[in-house]
Amino acid sequence: MDAGKEKSGNGGNPMKLSAWTISLLAVAACLQSGAASAQEANAGNDGVDDIIVTATKRADGQTLQKTALAISALGAAQIESKQIRDLAGIGNSIPNVSFDSGGTFKGTANFSIRGLGVNSSIPSLEPSVGVFVDGVYQGINAGILFDTFDLEKIEILRGPQGLLFGRNVTGGAVLVSTKRPTRDFSMSMRAGIETGSNVTVAGSVSGPIAGDKLLGKLAVYYNDDGGWFTNSFNNQKYGGSRTFIIRPAVEFEPAEGLDLLLRFEHGDQKGDGAAAQNFALYSRHSFKFSNDTPAYSRSNWNQGTAEMNLDVGFGSGRITNVFGWRQFEQAARVDTDASPQPLSDSYTFTKQEQFSNELRYAGSFADIVDVTTGLFYFKQNLDYQDARRANNAPTAVYSGGIQDSHSWAWFSSADFHVADGLTLNTGLRYSRERKKVRIASQDTPTATGTGVTSVDIIPAGACNIVARQCVFDFRDSKSWSSWTPKVGFEWTVAPSNLFYAFWTKGVRSGGYNVRNSFQSVAPGPFEPENVSNFEMGNKLQLLDKRLTFNNAIYYQKVKGLQRSVIIANGVNGSTAAFIRNTADATIWGVESELRFNPTPELSLNASVGYTHGEYDKMFFDLTGDGVIDARDLALALPRLSPWTVSAGFSYTHPVGDLGDVTLAADYSYRDRSFYNDSNTGALNIMHMVNGSISVQSDDKRWTASLYGKNLLNKVQFGGVTPIRGLPGATLAPLEKGRVIGIDVKFQY
Repeated sequence: MDAGKEKSGNGGNPMKLSAWTISLLAVAACLQSGAASAQEANAGNDGVDDIIVTATKRADGQTLQKTALAISALGAAQIESKQIRDLAGIGNSIPNVSFDSGGTFKGTANFSIRGLGVNSSIPSLEPSVGVFVDGVYQGINAGILFDTFDLEKIEILRGPQGLLFGRNVTGGAVLVSTKRPTRDFSMSMRAGIETGSNVTVAGSVSGPIAGDKLLGKLAVYYNDDGGWFTNSFNNQKYGGSRTFIIRPAVEFEPAEGLDLLLRFEHGDQKGDGAAAQNFALYSRHSFKFSNDTPAYSRSNWNQGTAEMNLDVGFGSGRITNVFGWRQFEQAARVDTDASPQPLSDSYTFTKQEQFSNELRYAGSFADIVDVTTGLFYFKQNLDYQDARRANNAPTAVYSGGIQDSHSWAWFSSADFHVADGLTLNTGLRYSRERKKVRIASQDTPTATGTGVTSVDIIPAGACNIVARQCVFDFRDSKSWSSWTPKVGFEWTVAPSNLFYAFWTKGVRSGGYNVRNSFQSVAPGPFEPENVSNFEMGNKLQLLDKRLTFNNAIYYQKVKGLQRSVIIANGVNGSTAAFIRNTADATIWGVESELRFNPTPELSLNASVGYTHGEYDKMFFDLTGDGVIDARDLALALPRLSPWTVSAGFSYTHPVGDLGDVTLAADYSYRDRSFYNDSNTGALNIMHMVNGSISVQSDDKRWTASLYGKNLLNKVQFGGVTPIRGLPGATLAPLEKGRVIGIDVKFQY
């Protein structure tokens, strides 16, 4: 096999990128004078309210339109009006974003932004897109896709975030903020039912406990989903689950300028496993499947955060400390042959515990420079065990591993106001991480036959998944360190016209594979993934801020792509997943978002994104033909959809004593993409149509909604993994089709 293959020429076709750049700058230049005149003529009218975002971690906060990043945000009202019930439902309206579920394990995120994502459920593989809940990084991508109730806002940052965030990420970041306790007494209740006997009841109460010094909040959520699917194996309902979440919070203000916010969350989920379709048995455009294995998924988690904010005179700044703790457990069973025959299945157990702390200062000095600097520490323990039965064998084979991670970082950014409207952005981060593993590999290749999946037998007693104990054959540790800089500028051309450009880097940590299949192939370490990103953008508001038009273009060089790849065992022809640095790549693209409010009653929105990616150099035989050649370089990057498009509207009109009636609808399109690196499993093109009609009482206390999601009843999958057996055989977890629901909410 060749040691590596490099593509000749300059990947990514920069001539095309230049054309996009010229077009974008031309639009900004043409609209510049209009923006200025509109602002001057309507200086007293704010138009559409701006969402305050936390992405820059500035003490005074920044509005969405004044943040020099490619960022989209949804507030609580938007989340509720769009009937978004989990994080996976948010990505459809955002350009170059795909927020799919992991498919095989309930609640597992499979996020991709600008062509960078993870297509694996191996928990020791760091996510490309980081999720931060109330400022706390979620160490693994499991257990974060449940409900969006009690949320204040969600921010989606596109592109590598290697400067200010607790953990370095290469694809982007999702910032989730739960609601804080309120100074005035408030309460809300929501009840709803939708297709599949899916019943939801949620409520919250918030207000003062001891004057303005001590505030409290309690939010509770319960969902009982009877199951949307029908399993052809026994003609019974499938896909059901029960979820319970409780979130208490207390905010204490002992003195002026000092604030302490304590949050806690407990969650518990039990239900069916993946509705796994096999393309060898059913059409990929149907919702039919037949699974004989009683698959299931059970998760429980606890998470606590303590946030302290202290206003200080130095630089009119603020010192913030955010401590976070999370504990998560999941047990899951999957019908890995996705058929009515008892050929193969898997059982996994994951236990994770993490601690983190971030201490930072943010301040401004005489309108000359804005500074943010701080320290971050993260510790995680991960315990994973796996049992797999193949070829209708009477016993299962076992593997697993324990990984301990420690990391710390120093970061600092300085924004220099060098001239009126012109700011120079600089920043630097140093990160260091150490991982230590103990791994029990599958061993002694003996599995043969024509079953859907063949795996290896490990020595007797190597793992006891009931007792959560393993005999380890691999022990190792390694440390990595990195510097990630940022330099750029932002230019306020007019009060509502911002132009920005920057260059930055992002790093995804190296690590080990805790789901190792062969002792003969080391489970690691694999090296970090590095991304260098150049980006330009423009944020523009016209017509008294009723028209918002945001654009961004980007050019990324990716070194050492981390991928979960499939390789063959030469002894018996079985296959298994391994994590490798497979290639270098170039990814570039453009994205635009438009919001227009022609009248106070009517709101229109649209977005479009285009992403192009190609390999520059290959280090791994992705096609499996024994040689690294042009066929490997010609493969498409997995999880990269070239085009994403969305459009929608919302119209509100008063109807007598009935109150305000709101009609809303939206459409989303996502291009075809491949799920795996060898391009043998493809995800369907997405055409998603949602709609709703709601009535709100004159006093704004009652809201009743009738809504529909996926009204075209299109088939989507959480993943498409080719498996052995019949020609075209797959493990493809289905997503729900058409859903009709009724929702009633009371708030006071």
